[in-house]
Amino acid sequence: MNEVKIDGILMRDAEVKSSTSYILSKFSILHKDSRSGSHYFDIETWGEAATVCQNLKKGDMVNIEGSLKYDSWTSQDGTKKNKIKIIGDVVQVVAIEKPQTSTEWKKKPTPTASVDFGVGDLPF
Repeated sequence: MNEVKIDGILMRDAEVKSSTSYILSKFSILHKDSRSGSHYFDIETWGEAATVCQNLKKGDMVNIEGSLKYDSWTSQDGTKKNKIKIIGDVVQVVAIEKPQTSTEWKKKPTPTASVDFGVGDLPF
């Protein structure tokens, strides 16, 4: 059984190619896992799944269901290369509220009350 379910954040806008007989979408995601850290995955979708990906932009959160595909080839200099990518059969865009400006990410409440300590109140 070759089945993958993964979520992640797009690292760049989806690249979409189409002709009269097919539509193809390629993009990369960052998947964060609390146990093993952060990992990058290349995603490729075809047909209806690729149609869903046409409007995906960097920073969008997606859920992907599909399978792994192993590619191997020989480069022009004669070295063997290989890569594992995910072929997405189902792509769901996760609705998250994005900030309007980059400063909104950094907003934190500022303290409004202060405490005055006298010299005799300090524990040292």
